[in-house]
Amino acid sequence: MLGAVLAFSICLNALKPTTIANQPAKRMTKSQLRVLAVGSQSSGVTYHRLALPLSIMEKEYCLITDTITEELLKEKNFNVVVVNRFLEHLPLMTLLSWRKRFGFKLVVDIDDFWELFDKHLSAGTYRKLGVTRIIKDYIKYADVVTTTHYRLYLEIIRLNKNCVILPNALPFDKDQFTAVKIETERVNITHTGSITHYPDIQQLATPIAQLAKSKAFVDSTRMLL
Repeated sequence: MLGAVLAFSICLNALKPTTIANQPAKRMTKSQLRVLAVGSQSSGVTYHRLALPLSIMEKEYCLITDTITEELLKEKNFNVVVVNRFLEHLPLMTLLSWRKRFGFKLVVDIDDFWELFDKHLSAGTYRKLGVTRIIKDYIKYADVVTTTHYRLYLEIIRLNKNCVILPNALPFDKDQFTAVKIETERVNITHTGSITHYPDIQQLATPIAQLAKSKAFVDSTRMLL
């Protein structure tokens, strides 16, 4: 998790100096950051990609919410707004008009590719509502984009060169992530995910079947899918 927080700090350092209403441009330090993170209450992505890193990162103030309003931006004087992929209930042009007025920097976190394969549970919704185009627009207009790994980074920099890799991570030995270690001679391999990852797990069928033919692998490894 420390690596994720450091990467998030690097991402914020990548922001250009802030200019507000004809005031001289100035670069923010981490202790001056007033961050508004906007996500979904029921989203695991909001929790892991926004809430956890921001909760332990150095900052002056942070609010994590599912609602962004002009009044909130004005009252709390945020200088950074962070969103994952896009805001569902707010037009991008409205957000950009607020950025121009209040001078905050827009950080867009992209944790997955925006073009879904046909069998994905959300593929129909993405195509009907034009979500892929919306996400690409957010990437283009962001002051900086964060993402999970190098392959996504290569896709993002086609749209926005200011991109930072912020790997997925967990704060082990803290709160619910406190490790319970059981000594074993076997190597434990785990694949976790939601129902949307079922096609990914299907791709593992052939390599796992091949590995299962090896007695040495079976005797030394335990897999949980």
